[in-house]
Amino acid sequence: MANPAKTSKSPAEGRKSAYFARNRLAIINSTQEVLALIGPTATIDQVAEHAEVSVSTIYKHFESKELLFQAAFSEAMNSWEKWAFDSIQSLEDPLERLVIPMRLFPRIKRTHPVYAGMAAKNSAELPAYIPTMAKGFQANVTELVKNKILTVTNIEIRFHFVMICIAEILLKQVHDPRAKESDIDTEIEILLGMLGISSTSANKLCSSELPNSPGITK
Repeated sequence: MANPAKTSKSPAEGRKSAYFARNRLAIINSTQEVLALIGPTATIDQVAEHAEVSVSTIYKHFESKELLFQAAFSEAMNSWEKWAFDSIQSLEDPLERLVIPMRLFPRIKRTHPVYAGMAAKNSAELPAYIPTMAKGFQANVTELVKNKILTVTNIEIRFHFVMICIAEILLKQVHDPRAKESDIDTEIEILLGMLGISSTSANKLCSSELPNSPGITK
């Protein structure tokens, strides 16, 4: 049996680790705000100034600007997914649990304005982040296929196209002042056919009440 004294962290080491994690998250949060304000041309110096830390501090956590920006987008999606999936915990219908997050994501302009700003200012780069951003959704789709709730073939290809379309729906919402939230449900309803969901079921799924979350309207 391992010696606990050798395997567990000392209180000082624990505090240092927690401090490091808090600093890293604070840098990521500041990076998200800079990306929402400036976009991909933002520099490490601008992030450091916004975060009120030195450039060297940022490089202690991230080896490059690219890795920092990737972490900012990944953390944004992880944070949003936790919020979205927390809002569907009481739902029993597996298809409803799939579709509600699809309907919520393009509404981030209202629910998560910083993330919406990131999408708006980084629209050209957004497709490159989709594989990293969509892990939770992909796992949900894979589980539905495994349980034969979704029965279509070529699911990976379909999933890829679905994610691209959802990103486009989001970009329309953040870029086009004429876009309405009601458009989202119509577009998602059409999109569900790509996953083999019938038009009748798709209409029902996209007409249901959204979770009672701040900032959400139908």
